[in-house]
Amino acid sequence: MCRCNCMQAAEMLGHQSMLWVVSRGDVRSNVPAITTSLGITKEEAVALVERMPVLLACEQGWLKLNVSELSATSGLPRAALLDLLVKYPVLSSLGVSGLLSGLEELSGLLEVTLSDVLDLVTRQPTLLIAKVPAMLGAMDVLSSSLQLPSPSAALQLLTAQPSLLYDITQASVAARLEQLAVVLACTVDEARDYALQQPALLVVPPSALQQALQSAANQLGGITSDLLPLLLSDPGAVLGLGYLGGPQGAVETWATRLGLDIQAVGVLLSSQPGLIEMSPNTLKARLESLAALFDVPAAAAAQLLLRHPGLAAIPPNVTITRAKGLSLALNCSMARAGELIAKVPALLVLPMSSLSPGSLAGTPVDTVLDICATYEWYTTQWLMAAAKERQPQKVTSFSGMHS
Repeated sequence: MCRCNCMQAAEMLGHQSMLWVVSRGDVRSNVPAITTSLGITKEEAVALVERMPVLLACEQGWLKLNVSELSATSGLPRAALLDLLVKYPVLSSLGVSGLLSGLEELSGLLEVTLSDVLDLVTRQPTLLIAKVPAMLGAMDVLSSSLQLPSPSAALQLLTAQPSLLYDITQASVAARLEQLAVVLACTVDEARDYALQQPALLVVPPSALQQALQSAANQLGGITSDLLPLLLSDPGAVLGLGYLGGPQGAVETWATRLGLDIQAVGVLLSSQPGLIEMSPNTLKARLESLAALFDVPAAAAAQLLLRHPGLAAIPPNVTITRAKGLSLALNCSMARAGELIAKVPALLVLPMSSLSPGSLAGTPVDTVLDICATYEWYTTQWLMAAAKERQPQKVTSFSGMHS
């Protein structure tokens, strides 16, 4: 599987069961090769493989991002850069200059630190579909309305809740805080503090939040104030119990309108509570638009929202415009551009000036898609193996998105 002793290999398999699906004959880059290609230590390479086993099946020529050089040049922590590669292994195919130029350009435009931009790219890269002026406008509103200390704090709120990107004003934020104060039986200043602790409170409709708290309290035999700690730490749990579930739960209505099963809707809305702000019809329209752009079924588009909630926060026409610009720069079809956005939205950090026909900052588009296909293949094999043991009703895969 990789060049290491038997005890170490056994320990790695114990940490990451997905390693079983990458057979010895499938290994294209062993631990020493990954160490050399990515400019990291053997210990870092072992840890990286444990977290992202698919790197073992990547051709060594695909792995170009020298983490040591990027960290030394940018001042970004090695651990944070390795986290980025775990989330998006495709970025390992980029050169240092290409990725760094994108991070630096966005840092300057948003007036935030490189670390802030890296956090955005790692956690919520679909925000990059939006235009920079839209992001700056939302950050200004959040900064003034919530008395934030810096643009970095505003960007962190957007990263946490991409639904804050559009349709907010100082008046709407002030009104939301007043409504939140009523629901939580506290002062407006306290409501503001709660919202900063849990940004989801700024995007969940107060009526839905009040219903969720009351219903959950009734089911648990307590009072709503007892649920505040849980609401701040895991709002999805409170909404799942009180708004989506319970005797008057809304999950069936949403499931019927969206044409999805109840379990999928429950997971989607409880994990991304900001979507409750939309009506089921609005969310359905956005799912259909995304499904058409990415050429996947609506159910697969809904799965995409679990990984990239920013896709629902951004109007479909903005996503389509971004895909059109990408297709022109790369001289590829809209379908191929949409595929890149869906699979690796973190690539949108690259400056448009670094794109050329068939190339992303010097990396061939085909290489990017090869890594995507490799990731999808082994992830699907692992899911199928797990499904065989657990025998679930259905296994969902994105392998069909690669063309």
